[in-house]
Amino acid sequence: MDVMPLFPNFATVNEISRHIEILLLSNDCVIVPGFGGFMAYDVDARKDSSDGSILPPIRSIGFNPKVTFNDSLLAQSYVEAYDISYPEAVKLLEHDTDELKQLISKNGSFEFNGIGIVSLNADGNYEFAPCEAGLLTPQLYGLGSFKIKTLEKIKTMSTESKAGFSLPGKALPSDLDKEEEKNEDNIQHSARLVALWRNIAVACIAAMLFILIPSPLVNNAQLAENHIDYQLLDKVMPQEMTEGHAAVKEAIESKSEKSKIAARQTEEDSLQVKQHSTSSSSKGRFSIVVASHVTRLNATSYQSNLSKRGFKDVFIHRGAHLKVLMGHYISREAAIKALNKLNDKEEFAGAWVIELNS
Repeated sequence: MDVMPLFPNFATVNEISRHIEILLLSNDCVIVPGFGGFMAYDVDARKDSSDGSILPPIRSIGFNPKVTFNDSLLAQSYVEAYDISYPEAVKLLEHDTDELKQLISKNGSFEFNGIGIVSLNADGNYEFAPCEAGLLTPQLYGLGSFKIKTLEKIKTMSTESKAGFSLPGKALPSDLDKEEEKNEDNIQHSARLVALWRNIAVACIAAMLFILIPSPLVNNAQLAENHIDYQLLDKVMPQEMTEGHAAVKEAIESKSEKSKIAARQTEEDSLQVKQHSTSSSSKGRFSIVVASHVTRLNATSYQSNLSKRGFKDVFIHRGAHLKVLMGHYISREAAIKALNKLNDKEEFAGAWVIELNS
C-alpha cells in the first residue's frame, strides 16, 4: 500500500523535530533512520569564564551521523501519533527523512526546534550545533543564570573608590570599552532568556494538561449498578401516567443489565492487563508486536492459534490500541535480535519492538 497518497499532510520535516523533542524527554537517544542519531546528556551547573555568571544545569545534546539503523523508536511514535500500521509508519518516516536531506542540501542547514542546527560543511558532512539553552527538561525547573561578585573584586572596587584614582601599573578601561562589553553581555543574556522562557512556557503547558485532563473512572461496576427506584415513581405519579411507562422501564432495566455485564468484562480485562504488567516487570519490559489495531475477539483467537502452533509467551496487551504481543525481553537489543528471527516468516514481516509500561 502506498502510504503517501493516504497521508499527504501528516508528517512534515518540522513534525520530525517535534517527535524527536518529545521522545528525548524520556530517552537518551533518538535515531532518524538513514540520517543520524541525537544523543542527550546532562551538563552540571558551571561558571561562565567570559562574564563570571553561574549557569544552571542543563540537558544538552549531540549528533552522530554514523548511527543510522532503525531502532523502531521514531517509527513507533509515528504509529501512535497517526494511528497507522508499523510498515506504513516506516515508509512515511523514510519519505520525511528524504525531504529533510533535500532541504539541508538545498539550504545548507536545518534547525530542529528546541534541539539544535544541523548544517552541511564543505566536505559534504553533517555538523551539529546544539541549542544553547539545552533540551526542554521539566526536572530542572527552568532555572536561570545569575552573577556573584568575588570578594577580591568587591575589595578592589572599594579601595579604588576610596582612593579616587587608578592603581599604579593598571590602566582602567575606557567608558567606550565598558559600554561595548556591556552590550555583548546583554546580547548573550537576551538569547539565553528567550530560550529559557520558551522552556518555562512549554513546561507550564505540560503541567496544565496533566492537571486539567480528568483521570479515567475506575469504579465502573458501581456506576453500572445504579438504577432508578420505579416504586417511588409509582407512588408519586398518578396511576394513568405510571402505567404508560412500563415499556420504558423494561428497556432501561435491560440496558442496566447490559451495563453490568460490560462492567464485569472491563474488570476481567483490567485483571488480565495487570497480570501481564506484573509478568513483564519480572521477565523484561520489551516485547514484540505481532498484531495491532484488532478486536478483542480476533486478538484472543490469534493468541490461541499462535500458542497451539508452539509459540511461547503470547499475550494480549491493552494500550492505546489492542495488541497481540510475543515474549518478554530485558533489553531492546535482545528484542530486536528475536524480531530478526521472526522476520524470516512472512506472517511476521510487519512485527516491531515495543516497550511495556512498568
